[in-house]
Amino acid sequence: MTIYPDKINDCIKKTLKAVLLGVCFCGIGAMAFLYSTEWLWPEFNGSHYLGSNLYMIEWDGGPIIVQGSYIRGRTCYGGEHVVPCYENNIKRKEHVVYAKHNDSWIIIKTVMRNPIGNKFYLIKKDFKVNETPKVIQSKYTKIFKDSISAAEYMLEHKMSAP
Repeated sequence: MTIYPDKINDCIKKTLKAVLLGVCFCGIGAMAFLYSTEWLWPEFNGSHYLGSNLYMIEWDGGPIIVQGSYIRGRTCYGGEHVVPCYENNIKRKEHVVYAKHNDSWIIIKTVMRNPIGNKFYLIKKDFKVNETPKVIQSKYTKIFKDSISAAEYMLEHKMSAP
């Protein structure tokens, strides 16, 4: 049996071309996926826009509400805490269960682990986008210990639920 070096070289060239094309197509596919998750489906990255530059993002202890400062495309990757509100800089184990919003309000339910319980936050979205989280927490946020108090406040102020 005779070995033909030309045929071996052709086989190696064809294999290398196929491998390089495969790597190129995988790279293009990965770039398209990353682009689409940042611009078209930010929820895939755990970023949910609530309006007025506020985002619910997935964080280490669970979802939190932040004022977006690190935004790429339509995806927020970080910012300053708005909810949970840390009173006297005491960090509790509290995370967002859900956040509903409309043009005027954001309604947020959180769960606390220490002490155990729920909180409800109502954020009125008539603040300026460049307001600091401290101002948003003090002037535009109402905090309730139960859903009945939050519902009564909403009825009293003729708020429509989002």
